[in-house]
Amino acid sequence: MSPSTSNFSSTTVHTSVSYFTATELQHTTSASSEGHAFKRSTEEIESNPPTEDISDEVIQAYCIAHSQVPDGGYGWVVVIACAIISWWFVGTCYTWGIYQAALIERNLSSPSTLSFVGSLTFAGISFLAIVNARLIRNFGARVIAIVGIFLLGVGQILSGFSTHSVAGLYITQGVIAGVGVSLCFMVVSVRPTQYFRKKRGLANGIVCAGGGLGATVISLIIDILVENLSPEWAFWILGFATLVTGLPAAYLIRERAPTRPTAFVE
Repeated sequence: MSPSTSNFSSTTVHTSVSYFTATELQHTTSASSEGHAFKRSTEEIESNPPTEDISDEVIQAYCIAHSQVPDGGYGWVVVIACAIISWWFVGTCYTWGIYQAALIERNLSSPSTLSFVGSLTFAGISFLAIVNARLIRNFGARVIAIVGIFLLGVGQILSGFSTHSVAGLYITQGVIAGVGVSLCFMVVSVRPTQYFRKKRGLANGIVCAGGGLGATVISLIIDILVENLSPEWAFWILGFATLVTGLPAAYLIRERAPTRPTAFVE
């Protein structure tokens, strides 16, 4: 190998080593600077924590409550109580057609006009959903369940005195009972889930099954009462039965983790 070639190789190696040494030093300095910056940022966050997350008591309460779900216990009492309430308000909604057929035979009004009474009862579930959610947050599930089942029973009893007036049925069965149905629906939809995590599907299934059984059994009972007595007596008997069995069930509903009232829009 010639001396010029040897000098060229030595110079190239020395230059490469210098380049890589400078590059490594630059990366090391950069990493050190980033480490110091990250440490300073961490210390700043620890000394000045974000107040938005800490001040959000609703989220904190939810996280604590969710971590302590008993997956049973008193929750089964709440499930049975909600199933009873579901029995009555679902059964009341799905059996309006029997009353309607009897009132059409009396020539009270046209089928389309009377069917709107039953539709109005259902509509309250959607129209009043946001308002009912706020009411439950402010007053508690037990109070709202009691008010809901009370309005449902009273609405049916008053409907027995309004079978000769379409306007009266709109107010009693459509509005009063409809508000009761919407309140009951909101309570039974959200409260059993507070007590269950792994068995949440089973709990909700029992509540929904109560409504399905109620619609089946109550339709048979109303049909018998209308044929053997009258629509008025059917309203009165079912209304009193709703109050006698529904109010104790509503009283048994208890919130495991009550939520504090907050702004209307969170």
